[in-house]
Amino acid sequence: NVSLNVAPTMAAALVESTLGSVSAVTMTQVVYTPTEYGKFFQLSDKEARRSFFDAMEDMSMKGGYSLALKRDDFAYDLLVAGAGNAVVANGVDASALASSDSIDYDDIVDAITLIKTDLYKPRALVVSPGGAGQLLKLPQFARADYAGDSDAFRRGLVGKVAGIEVYESTVVAPATNVSTAILIGETQLGEPAFGIARKALPTMRTEYDVLGRFTTIGIVEEWDMKVERANAFATIKYYE
Repeated sequence: NVSLNVAPTMAAALVESTLGSVSAVTMTQVVYTPTEYGKFFQLSDKEARRSFFDAMEDMSMKGGYSLALKRDDFAYDLLVAGAGNAVVANGVDASALASSDSIDYDDIVDAITLIKTDLYKPRALVVSPGGAGQLLKLPQFARADYAGDSDAFRRGLVGKVAGIEVYESTVVAPATNVSTAILIGETQLGEPAFGIARKALPTMRTEYDVLGRFTTIGIVEEWDMKVERANAFATIKYYE
């Protein structure tokens, strides 16, 4: 159980010789329920001997990637479903999105405004690769590769628009030509808008079967994610 502080209310004027009223310290509570996630492989001795690369190392890396992909996919679905604000490209109805309704500067500014109105600070926008391609064509977009920041580019940072860092992810994928970007914010004190509760860090174990002559590799972790401040998020639906 995680207790979250809430925004304070406005102070009141005081009257001489009159006792001030006491305000209660208000908290909200979010309950995390961790679940195990894992990936398993088996490698026979014959496969290991005849492989042209380190098959055990390859499976270990793929297992770690599989866990990371699950976290990313879970987080994206969680944030889109729990976002307290929503924007549709060009202000049309979501069911009426057409090829002319790509994501643009105005849509991002509209989403930023919604989050700021709710007293949060927007920090990062996550879009599909197709959405990133649309943004790269905007004159307002500052690209990370133009700036020479190769490390940022490797981390998935495409660039900045309206002061917001923009990342692309294949987890954001179109469904019937409609994609949903997510703008992520935080509190004015830098508190995150969603959290992950880890019960167990990723752990890899191996077991060798002498009779079967194969090795089983398992990588398991345990966690849960929750939206803690819904209005610090905004979705942007667009056509691609």
